[in-house]
Amino acid sequence: MNRNQILIVVGAVAAALAIGIAVTLVVTGGDDTDQISTAGTTRPTAATPTAPPATSPPSTVAPTTAPPVTGPPTTPPTAIV
Repeated sequence: MNRNQILIVVGAVAAALAIGIAVTLVVTGGDDTDQISTAGTTRPTAATPTAPPATSPPSTVAPTTAPPVTGPPTTPPTAIV
């Protein structure tokens, strides 16, 4: 490797390191709270009841299918005498 190639490799490694450090700082930065922002959302004032889970077994009947759509019947050609 000549001197220019070494400088290019060292510069690329330094740039990648700087970008990695910057991204890490941005991602981990903040006010040290684990709360998710709720701005613009409303919170329920009372607990909403949920429906109990279904106790009936699932249906095993196959769904019905419609017959294929066909056009009007065609008439055989007629000869006029």
